[in-house]
Amino acid sequence: MRNTRIEIRIDEDLLHRVDNFHKEFNGGLSRAHVLRMLIEAGLENKQKA
Repeated sequence: MRNTRIEIRIDEDLLHRVDNFHKEFNGGLSRAHVLRMLIEAGLENKQKA
């Protein structure tokens, strides 16, 4: 696995979305896991473009 440095700026809206998604699953997914899924999805979309 290659090392990649990613800089992330999280605005308040994204923070609320992550928090709401976390609560939707009754805490079954950690906030960090939710954020990681969003980052990975964003990277995949960027590679497709």
